[in-house]
Amino acid sequence: MKNVEPATIATDIPSEREANIVSKRVAEEVCGVEAVRRFAEEQIRLLHDAGEHEEEARWVLFRDVPSSTRFDLLQATLPLVEKYKNVLNFEIDVNEPQWWLGPLRKDHERTDDADD
Repeated sequence: MKNVEPATIATDIPSEREANIVSKRVAEEVCGVEAVRRFAEEQIRLLHDAGEHEEEARWVLFRDVPSSTRFDLLQATLPLVEKYKNVLNFEIDVNEPQWWLGPLRKDHERTDDADD
């Protein structure tokens, strides 16, 4: 994605954003809200001091987005697929109606091979 959008950071990708929200939710359950907040603050400080601004931005999102946030991965993904379908190879035909419901080609081929 960086070759198409150089300013993109990991959490601009919907699956990464969702993963951060879910991981924060789990971390808060296991370690407690305050411990997770302190840890995120420390990561932000360390990354800032090291000049690692992309990773710092990822931790800022982790810290600032409430773990109770509901995130619709499909609705966040569809506009990006539409925007980049002529630029990126998604390895599936994203021009098909409801392309996200069908099996991935490689998975389908493996299933057919296994049935022989």
